[in-house]
Order: sequence, then C-alpha cells, then structure tokens
Amino acid sequence: MILGLQYRSIKTSISNNFALQASDLEKQIKTDVEAGLTPIAVVATTGTTSSCAFDPLPPINEVAKKYNLWVHVDAAYGGAYACLPQFKDKFVGLDDVDSFCVNCHKKLMCPFDIAALYVANRCPILDALSLQPEYLRNAHSESGAVVDFEHWQMPLGRRFRSLKLWFVMRRFGTQGMREHVQNGVNLAKYLAAKIEASDNFEIAASVSLSLVCFRWKGRGEDDQKKFLDAVKATGNCFIIHTKLDGKIVIRIACGGIEQDEKDIDYCFSVLTDVANKMR
Repeated sequence: MILGLQYRSIKTSISNNFALQASDLEKQIKTDVEAGLTPIAVVATTGTTSSCAFDPLPPINEVAKKYNLWVHVDAAYGGAYACLPQFKDKFVGLDDVDSFCVNCHKKLMCPFDIAALYVANRCPILDALSLQPEYLRNAHSESGAVVDFEHWQMPLGRRFRSLKLWFVMRRFGTQGMREHVQNGVNLAKYLAAKIEASDNFEIAASVSLSLVCFRWKGRGEDDQKKFLDAVKATGNCFIIHTKLDGKIVIRIACGGIEQDEKDIDYCFSVLTDVANKMR
C-alpha cells in the first residue's frame, strides 16, 4: 500500500489446512505476467494469524526460484516454535528463503515491541537504504569493523530493542525458553481435548502450535457472534475471532508465562456456562 504495489492474497482452503499451495501460487504468477505485471516477491507464512497454518516452503521456494522472486517468510508468531525439535519438519526449507521475521514479543517473553529480521544476504538491503554523507563517515565503518544498522532501515536512529531479547535469553536460557514455548503447546492440546469431548463445541481447524480454533456446535454465524460477545461481556476471559472459509471461528491462544491447566479449566468453564445459558 505504501509503495503503490499490487498485492495478491491467494485463497486457501480447509482441505489443505489453510496452507498456501505452490500450484495456486504459480497459477497467479502466470496470470499476472500475462497481464503485463512483474511479480517481485512471495510472502509465505509459518503460523498464519487466523489458523496458525504452515505454508510448505520447499515447493514455494521452487516456484519463486523459477520466476526469480524474493521469498520472505512471515514467522511473526510461529517462528518462536522453531526452537522445539519436534517442529523441525514444519520449518523445512527455511534455509533457502531470502528473509524471515519473528515477533519476539509474541511468544519469546519480550515486552512489546521487538521483531527479529533475518536475511540470507544483507547486500540488497544495504544497497537500497545506505546513505553515506560526509558527516557519517568514520574509520571504523569504512574498514568494515562495525555493522552500521542505520543502513538496515529507513531512519538513522533506532531503539535498542535487541537488549530486551538479550535479557530474556540470559534470564531463561535455551532450556527455559523451550520449556515456556512447549507449555503453550501442551495447554493447547489439553484445551482441544476438552472441546472435542464437549457437546457444546467443535474444533474448526487443525490444532497448530498453541492455537485452538473452534465453533459453537450446530450454530449459525449470528449465534457464533452472539456467543463470542457474551463471553467477552462476562469479563472473565478474553477471546477473539476470525473467519475461515467465510465462517466465524473463535480462537484461543494458550501459553501465557504463568498459565497452567487450572487457567484452561477456568476458561472452559466460562465458555460452557455461557453456551448453556444461551441454549
């Protein structure tokens, strides 16, 4: 929007767990090329916002390579889970992309805001953003002894956000951070089991990482919205919704730093009470 570029949002479906398919991507690229447009980049996602879906990176990388496109991976939420060995398969192909970004304030216990951007080759960024007026020149920069991060972004000044992540790493260590991330995964499975055993609710998308998507069983869209509003009105727990395939889906993200199964039990009791009262 800022640059005046056209953005293509390629539709996904529940049949593929709402993950972007490389065949659909290439079809759209061909359509744009035939229309005289020049595709320049592909944004894949590891842990989408709505359903925490994972796009298959290897075939997407192949398509992008074929058309000489930059591949950026939005790992804003899901990227933190790459620290867990059991999710290694979800991130296959990450080493072949051009860039990916993780929001450390979403799952890595950092205060808002800090995003970690990784690039396979920093030269395109430096070529686009570097400015070298005389008053910024110095021996250390000229020799390459230091990394001047003002060339990695639009403004010259920058907040020291990385210090937040450094403190978390020092405080919790690798094992502590993994345990925190794993706790969210465990709690999501615990909640999903309660939903599956319930007469009131049903799982609406495959449970992924720490996110559980569900619906009020057997109810239409108006009832889903009324139920959501009623839960919020209790003031006892806060949940939000999205739309998948045009249907309202209620989302619960698990894994707060002090959250445990008792919190899940309490949340589920609130959901159940509201649903029973609205029957």
